[in-house]
Amino acid sequence: MTAEFLEWGLSEPDVADFEHVSDFIVFGMWNFDEGGGARPALAVRQSDGKVFDVDVEADEPFSLLNSSLEAFIDTFCLLDKYLGQGQPIPADLHSLVRNVDPTVYSESEWRELVESVSRAA
Repeated sequence: MTAEFLEWGLSEPDVADFEHVSDFIVFGMWNFDEGGGARPALAVRQSDGKVFDVDVEADEPFSLLNSSLEAFIDTFCLLDKYLGQGQPIPADLHSLVRNVDPTVYSESEWRELVESVSRAA
């Protein structure tokens, strides 16, 4: 059990079934429904630098976000422009986000978010 998960409010039983949990460094957490829903952690895997969202309550607790912290930051900033700052969502948002991290985009959680946002726009 790594101290990073404990510091972010996840208990040892929460992560007991995960192999190689010590390979992850938690750097953030998000909170759905303002305290009433899931609380996935954001973590980077030290062995390869990939960024994951870790939700101990999900069927698949580790979901790939990006291939690196740099790509995570770039993707987050790009999406914040449209989702956080209210700029109109461009028709080519899918391509814009894919181009930030093309090696993992097809299997990334960002792809599902972009598809959802694009349908709603």
